[in-house]
Amino acid sequence: MYLAQGIGLLIGSVFWGVGSDVWGRRWSFNFTLLITGTFAIAAAGSSDYNSLCMFMALWSIGVGGNFPVGSAVLLECFPASHQYLLTVLSIWWAVGQLIGALVVWPLISHYSCTITMDTCVSSLNKGWRYYLFTMGGVTLVMWILRFFVFNLQESPKFLMSRGRDEEAVAAVHRVAAFNGKISNLTIEHLEEAEKLFGSVQGQAHTSRVKLLFGTRKLAYSTCILVALWALIGLAFPLYNDVVTYRNDIISSAISVPGGLMAGYLVELPILGRRGTLSIFTALTGVFVFASAFSGTSNSYLAWDCVCRYTSTVMYGVLYALTPELFPTRTRGTGSAIVAAANHICGLMTLIIRIYIFYTFQMWLPEGIFVIAGLTALLLPFEPRGKASL
Repeated sequence: MYLAQGIGLLIGSVFWGVGSDVWGRRWSFNFTLLITGTFAIAAAGSSDYNSLCMFMALWSIGVGGNFPVGSAVLLECFPASHQYLLTVLSIWWAVGQLIGALVVWPLISHYSCTITMDTCVSSLNKGWRYYLFTMGGVTLVMWILRFFVFNLQESPKFLMSRGRDEEAVAAVHRVAAFNGKISNLTIEHLEEAEKLFGSVQGQAHTSRVKLLFGTRKLAYSTCILVALWALIGLAFPLYNDVVTYRNDIISSAISVPGGLMAGYLVELPILGRRGTLSIFTALTGVFVFASAFSGTSNSYLAWDCVCRYTSTVMYGVLYALTPELFPTRTRGTGSAIVAAANHICGLMTLIIRIYIFYTFQMWLPEGIFVIAGLTALLLPFEPRGKASL
């Protein structure tokens, strides 16, 4: 199941990320939820283990596209002064984990076979099906709201990167009208900016991957980001965060304010994005190490709560920093590459768990987190206070 999910996430991140740079953010943003919800409900009706794994892989294709597409859509709609809000939005990941834990606990507890049963028949083991029906249904409702109620405009930055300036101006005017404002932007303004700063049309036939390595500094930044995502993708699955439903709810609730803290810290001149990411990635490794020596369930819960909190800050900054460092024309492709590195390394943990002794495996994630924290300091760009390109 973990393998099926990992393969689906890998395919989804690459397909939707690259696709958002080809046909635009709008359609990719809308259809990832439809795919996730549809196949989650289909998985609830699985007749056997193989079909369940297949549907898990298919719904994961939708889930995998949410990061590269969603982060690009939001970043390209925020003015430079409010780009930090992309970090704050990580609060909703923690809220989602909390809601998921609150839903799964009663369903699995009341509609599943117990360990005291000699045999487990399907009619007594439907908790997981009810859970998938519920979460798949909620996802489809969110898709309906996203597609039919929330009239998302195509990203003006994306349109300009494709030379579609008239459509970009029209999109800005529609957004302004929706908010009761009047925009003075005209096609002449864009033409004047093109004369001053040059046009992107010269890059029209250049490979998007090649553009990510267009200059020495940009190539270095891309490589560091790939290394960061790969290290974190390797470390997190190795951390055996096995908790009860009760403890999962508690630790998820405590991690919710992490997004707010991340949004505050990334705007501090002394820290910025790089400093916050480095500190909280390394702290996650330190607290994972401490949790390995927990002697009681309550002490493990305490350390797990701290780990969840620091990792929420870490992921919030990482998910916001990454698209900020990629140009608009290659933002989806760049995000797809780093997400692919993350998922590939996550799949590698299956091999590590088999062939590396358990004692060494317990020490491995802590060290990788600390190395990732130090790697974050090597990023050549600090986006704080600057508009994304």
